[in-house]
Amino acid sequence: MSNYAFLGIKFTPKNIKSLNIRVNISLDEDEILSDNIAMKSDTVFLGIPNEYAEAIIDTTNKVVREHSLFPCGDLEFFMGAHGEIGSSKFSFSKVTEILLKLFVIEPENKSINQIENLVKSGL
Repeated sequence: MSNYAFLGIKFTPKNIKSLNIRVNISLDEDEILSDNIAMKSDTVFLGIPNEYAEAIIDTTNKVVREHSLFPCGDLEFFMGAHGEIGSSKFSFSKVTEILLKLFVIEPENKSINQIENLVKSGL
């Protein structure tokens, strides 16, 4: 069994005192994503279902609370894909956490080793 979660994230910094979170939720599972890294036995659909959007929002709020230096602005999860078998709230939560923690690494400290360690420790 493998875990699969695909997220596209866009951050727009703004001179405000909050973080606006938006998750584009898919309403159906019609479009299959054939080019993916999921197990061959899993079917991957484009979009972010509501149940995974809830995990994304909950995790985002948790990470922002834990990192007081998280920048303010608009944070949008604009695209995603999920496996019929291999996706879960947990897998989307972990991917969200890793992506957001990459935002709080100081630019001068973004070495390959630091990024690798952040990803490995998040799994």
